[in-house]
Amino acid sequence: MTRIVDLAEVIRSQRAGIYCHSIDIVFRHRQDYERVKAGGAVTQESIARLYHTSAENIRSLEYFDAGKAIKIVLLRPGGTPSGGHQETDVLGVSQYLPLEDLDVP
Repeated sequence: MTRIVDLAEVIRSQRAGIYCHSIDIVFRHRQDYERVKAGGAVTQESIARLYHTSAENIRSLEYFDAGKAIKIVLLRPGGTPSGGHQETDVLGVSQYLPLEDLDVP
């Protein structure tokens, strides 16, 4: 198996409002993007497992063919608002890290 971090050119995360993070996975090569899309590795269920949450907390998972990219929007852990008590990543810039271990068939 190949990890998604070995295929993607960019994996980044950021704050997407008070209660959500967004994650972008951008590919340099069309064949890598198509491999990930066709392989079914990036689903609401797989993202939920990586982030130890339920699939219902994945608000959006979209494939953008023209940009060879995947956009994921998920609720912040525990429903903690950005800047709230016990917040550890106000801007959400380190929330992409669990994706590095995602295997792609």
